[in-house]
Amino acid sequence: MALGARPAVRLTVRESDDVQGDVAFLDTVVDLLWAYPGRDTLVMNVTTLAGECHVLLWKVEACPALRLALATLLRAQAMGRANGPGHPRATPRP
Repeated sequence: MALGARPAVRLTVRESDDVQGDVAFLDTVVDLLWAYPGRDTLVMNVTTLAGECHVLLWKVEACPALRLALATLLRAQAMGRANGPGHPRATPRP
């Protein structure tokens, strides 16, 4: 990526206390990115619980389908955390 160039897609994820869940989520993200190979740059910032930031670069086809798939995946991940143990909606509704 050239100096000053903006990535076509920027993705930020944060580590949680659920190591297995985080690994499964990142595996899903990687599988998704492999499904959209291309020449556009995607920058993924991964922030650890200790506050460290790791930057990963991918070459993808930054098409609307990829953006929608990422948004859907991120929303599902966020809803899963919000509905995790101890959250009022964690229990199924009748």
